[in-house]
Amino acid sequence: MVISKRSAALAAFSVANWDGEALTRALRERRPKPIIVRPLTIAYNGVRASVPFFLLEEEIDLLAEAIRCLAESRY
Repeated sequence: MVISKRSAALAAFSVANWDGEALTRALRERRPKPIIVRPLTIAYNGVRASVPFFLLEEEIDLLAEAIRCLAESRY
């Protein structure tokens, strides 16, 4: 396997009943720690997270928990 020094691991996802801009805003405003993501609005209405940014397993867990909470809040 060849890994380029210029590669990045990105995860794109959407959450039912959330558009990409609103989901991005909600994740960035999370407390106690904001979650840095970018909206995808042109070809895909969702969010992009740069997984290498979340270097600690706890930070990945925070992202997953935040997504779960936001998904449940719009049922």
